This record gives sequence, C-alpha cells and structure tokens, in this order.
Amino acid sequence: MLTTSNYDLNKPQSTDVIDIEDLNDNFDTVDQVLKVNADGIASEAVARAEADIENSESIEAHKSDYSHHIYYALDSGSTDAYSITIEGITAYSQLIGVPLYVKCPTANSTVASLNVNGLGAVNIVRETSTALLTGDITAGKIIQVIYDESYFQLLSQGADASQASKSETLSNKSLTAPKIASGGYIADANGNELIKASSVVSSAVNEITVKNAVTGSAPSISASGGDTNVSLNLISKGTGTVQANGVAVATKSKSVSVTLSSSSWSGSSAPYIYTVIVPGVTAVSNQDLTPATSITQAQLQALQAANIIGYSQTTNSVTLRAWGTKPTINIPVVFTVRGDA
Repeated sequence: MLTTSNYDLNKPQSTDVIDIEDLNDNFDTVDQVLKVNADGIASEAVARAEADIENSESIEAHKSDYSHHIYYALDSGSTDAYSITIEGITAYSQLIGVPLYVKCPTANSTVASLNVNGLGAVNIVRETSTALLTGDITAGKIIQVIYDESYFQLLSQGADASQASKSETLSNKSLTAPKIASGGYIADANGNELIKASSVVSSAVNEITVKNAVTGSAPSISASGGDTNVSLNLISKGTGTVQANGVAVATKSKSVSVTLSSSSWSGSSAPYIYTVIVPGVTAVSNQDLTPATSITQAQLQALQAANIIGYSQTTNSVTLRAWGTKPTINIPVVFTVRGDA
C-alpha cells in the first residue's frame, strides 16, 4: 500500500483491500500532528504575551526613570511667563538636574519664569541667581535650562551671551586692552560723557599714563610713549583756561599780528577809539602791544604820536584809546596775549 510523503499516511489503491485499521492509523497520525501544532501555537502565544508584558514594564520603567531623560517642549505661555507641558512630571523634584530644551516664540523683556505642567512659575536666572537681562531669551530660539531646586538656570542664552548691545554692570573684571571707538567715550553713571577719545591717530607711539599713589604721595598724570622726550599738552576749549585748584595756570604766550587801519579810528577829539579783534583775549587776560618788526619809521612815529594809553577788553576783542595825535596811516603792531592771566 502506498503512503504520503510527509506523515506516512496510508493511501489505499483501487486494487487494495481496505482495512479499517489503516484508516484509524491515518486519523491517529493526523490527530497527533494537529495536537503538536496546536501546543506549539499556544506556547508561542504565551511567550509573546509574556514578552509584551515585559516590554510594557520596561517602557513604564523608562518613563519613570526621568533622571536620564532630556526633554524638549514648545512654550505655550506669554512673554516673560513661559509655560510647557512634559508627560509624567508631577513635581519639580523630578526635574532636579534634568536638562530641559524649550523653544520660546517670544523674547524676554525683563525677569522671566518657567511653569512646568502648571506646578507653579519658577524664575529663570543667569549663572546661579542673577535675574535675566532683556533679550537673554531670543524669539524663536531654543534655550537650555536645568532646575537646581530653587531656579531654572539658563545654560545657553538665545541671544549672544556676551550681551554686547546690552547695558550691564561689570564687577571685578580685568580689562587689559579695551578699545574705545574713534570719538567714543567713557560715560558717567547718568550716561553723560566723562572721558572722550580723540579721533584715531595713525601709528601713535605716545600717550598719557595715570598713576595712583600710596598714603602721603600724590597721584600723577604723565606723558609716556616711544619717544625719548614727550611733552604734555593741556588744551582748553575756546576762551577757557587750564586751571590748577581752580586757578588758571600760566600758559604759553600767543602773538597776534594786527594792522591798525587809519580809517578805523573813531572820534573827533582825543581819546580816539579803535576796536580790534584779537583771538585769545579774554576779559581777564594780560596782553602787550608792540610794534611789528616790519614797521617803518613813519609808522613808528605815528604810533608814538598816538600815545595809546589804556584799553578795555572782552572775549577776542580789545578797544584802544589814543590820547595824542589821531593816526593817518596804517600801523602794523603785535598783540602778545600772555599766559599769566
């Protein structure tokens, strides 16, 4: 009798005498194979179910293991009052030391806070407890903060951490070679100019040195630089003076050449009046009137005959009085504005 190739079932032919035992053998074999297959399927199902349970437990354990997470969230709050939602966080104690990455649609304008899952607003600070400056958080940028049990410390500013464009107070900072822009200045507490830098001097080698002093000694401002001999030039503005202890100090005399025109004398009798412009003269300056080196004999005689005695003065102006003969020719003279006023 023929049999099947896989399970060796009997296959009666047309010429075979059918025996009921052959059929029973076939059924027993099929029953056994089906049982084995059913048991295998059931075992596999149980194994998969157990694996699913184990995987689920692992996922839940991972979720609860918050200290190893890095969270990212999009702010849904408002300017300076940022708010985010993080799954599974029910207390701020779960976030101690955990990095949070927050995308902020708005920039901060002043002190800012972060509220996680409605647990309450916590201030965001720079360093350890310093309040944020305007623009520390830039609109659209992602910032990193970490909760330290008191604050959210801002580890990465949305703006440039140097805050170059912000007004800041620097304490205990050593400046080795700060540069002030041409025409720039150091301001006082009110923002007014205190010390102003001149326009750029190309290839400058000389400068001033400011030195403090110990008890009993005087601080100094001195000329220094690459040259062997360096003068110190103190320059006042306009008709102002260089002063020491509120008193004008003697400065170098200034010579101004002037021609006294014969047509500019006024008056029909002595004293004849002549007002002349002399740059550098002030209401209290001292000046001398002397003949110019180019004066002729006739001009010198006219100057002597005019007998100029006494004058009055204002800023950049001197009024002469001639008590003798009114000059009829032009007279070149020199005003020496002295520095001993």
